[in-house]
Amino acid sequence: ELKRKLPDTVTLTVIPTTEKYLIVNDKGYICVDEHGKVLSLKKMKLQEGSYRIKGFEPQTAVAGEEYVPSDSNKEKFKLVKQMIAAMEDGGVIKSAVIDLEDMNDIQVLYNGNVMIYFGECKDMENRIDLAEGVIKDAITNSQSGYIDLRYDGRAFFNEGTTRID
Repeated sequence: ELKRKLPDTVTLTVIPTTEKYLIVNDKGYICVDEHGKVLSLKKMKLQEGSYRIKGFEPQTAVAGEEYVPSDSNKEKFKLVKQMIAAMEDGGVIKSAVIDLEDMNDIQVLYNGNVMIYFGECKDMENRIDLAEGVIKDAITNSQSGYIDLRYDGRAFFNEGTTRID
């Protein structure tokens, strides 16, 4: 924001933005803020408040410009924004790795030790609410396991392994 006060004062106010989406690309990550602006292209560690996204087709992006998903990534980016909004509303899952390689088998790795199996992308807000309920009620930071949400209206937690056999 630029303000001018006559005769000789100019005030520039800068509001920093933070990365929200880390879209896995063929060369690292496309870091995008909550407004859809590409912040950088690099390899980096996942920070709290950021979500690493896997399963997008590689595409080019330019830092400082708006992120425009390619035609093959549009549906996935729309779903990612919906999922992250639901996660932020719940306040439990503050960073995660979201795997959209197979849209019929969506998976989220939470806290590095709990895999959440969503299955297909329907009723995502309710499935996220179920997962967050299990996380709050049954999982401590040291527990590992998986939460299976592939059955409508139910969540199952299996401690000890993050894979479904």
